[in-house]
Amino acid sequence: VPELLQDDATVVNIVFHALELLQNADRRQEILAGYRQMRESLGDVGVCDRAAAEIIKNVKLNTAS
Repeated sequence: VPELLQDDATVVNIVFHALELLQNADRRQEILAGYRQMRESLGDVGVCDRAAAEIIKNVKLNTAS
């Protein structure tokens, strides 16, 4: 189910998107493929920690000079 924010998070919208995934195998596979692609681009577990460490390292390098 896509992210539904504020006014879009209605019962009708949630049911519509949930049923679409349950009843439409092609759409479900499309969504799952997108999740796999996102997972591959994010990398292994701990990517946020590694990104934060790189940012801190770069900030320290830039402030030291």
